[in-house]
Amino acid sequence: MKQLSLNIGLLDGFEFASFYPVPENQEIVALLQTDFWRVFPQIFLAGELGSGKSHLLQATCYRIQEQGFNASYISLRQLERYGVRVLEGLDHQPVVFMLDDIDLVIGDLVWETALMHLLNRCRAHQQSVVLSGQFDPHELACNLPDLASRLVWGPTFSLKALSAQQALDVFKRRAKQRGLDIPDAVLAHISKRFAPNIQTLMQILDKLDRASLDKGRKITRQLIQEIFPPTG
Repeated sequence: MKQLSLNIGLLDGFEFASFYPVPENQEIVALLQTDFWRVFPQIFLAGELGSGKSHLLQATCYRIQEQGFNASYISLRQLERYGVRVLEGLDHQPVVFMLDDIDLVIGDLVWETALMHLLNRCRAHQQSVVLSGQFDPHELACNLPDLASRLVWGPTFSLKALSAQQALDVFKRRAKQRGLDIPDAVLAHISKRFAPNIQTLMQILDKLDRASLDKGRKITRQLIQEIFPPTG
């Protein structure tokens, strides 16, 4: 696994090949597989939870690194608690860095100030940036007008989230990649019991994967009931 800033690693399986091909997302998926930084010094990906922003940012990071360039991925969902120091030095990357979930710190004046100065330095150093958030940058309630103006320095691409059926298809595909066989009857049981969104399903897959390995058992309805006992 390639290591990133603060020893936060890219998540296995987050490559372009494993990104579900929703037609509405094809333009940005294709763009991120090019040397986009030569044309767009800044890009913003907007999309609700589960739309694949983190997947695409990490896939882009993989691709750039595989070409022999330096790139970093920073998840503010993971690292916000460490404060603005996680942004230090990002403007000196040779190619590009990915800053995920910036909407989580919008409204905090300390973070907004740090982000504004970071984007200023990136522009001065010709450092490329890919940002992501749940909302279009024009809709973010920034306290600092100067930050709001900088968030729209580049194009914004809106990602369409997966439908319930598409999320289930991804669940089954990712299970197969891990060597897990999920019978259709078990998949139907999962779709009835749990919210059919990709975040919930991936959390379930992680738990089933660990339980199947620890217990040496196939994934069945009985195993699911043991791991996720009914409540109420």
